Amino acid sequence: RVNRWLGGTGAVLQHFRRWSERWRPGERITVLDVATGSADIPLAVRRWGTRAGFDVRIIGVDLHETTLRLARAHVATRRDGAITLARGDALALPFADAASGGGVDYAICSMFFHHLSDEAVLQALRDMAGVARRGVRVNDLVRGPFARVGIRAITLWADPVDKHDARVSVAKAWRRREVEAWAAEVGAPWLRYRAHWASRFTLAGEKI
Repeated sequence: RVNRWLGGTGAVLQHFRRWSERWRPGERITVLDVATGSADIPLAVRRWGTRAGFDVRIIGVDLHETTLRLARAHVATRRDGAITLARGDALALPFADAASGGGVDYAICSMFFHHLSDEAVLQALRDMAGVARRGVRVNDLVRGPFARVGIRAITLWADPVDKHDARVSVAKAWRRREVEAWAAEVGAPWLRYRAHWASRFTLAGEKI
């Protein structure tokens, strides 16, 4: 619900709609969703791809076993064999690099980077760019006064756990200049920053 209501899902699909202008009708596209959580993003991308006439196959990886179990139950209710879920570490992705003939078409990650240190962010982003043959998209939070005030208003009546997590997440978020520097630091100048509603950003782009 948070991804859907606060624009996270829409930010993902905006990029896929634009990228798909260069895809062939019926083409199979593979997507890696890093730190997939409940797998709501893979389900949304799959639904969009089906409607748009593309065979989008998604692999969601998450390190947390309980989260992965819940995600599998979530996907199972949709009975969609095009989504595969597996245990995997965002800092050691279990995929061969695209340069060696392996990898996936696109690597994406939503609302996860604010949990990482500066060094871990660069490692995760570098690995995503390495396994992606076509492109990368990261979605996360921008730090600033609007975000702090907004999250307090949104979570005013939330339960204590959600309230604490949301406010800590905003406090650990990133400034625009920090995010824009990531592209150069990981050797991916094709990645571009874009601001979105509800203090979110995407860092995304295609190699081709």
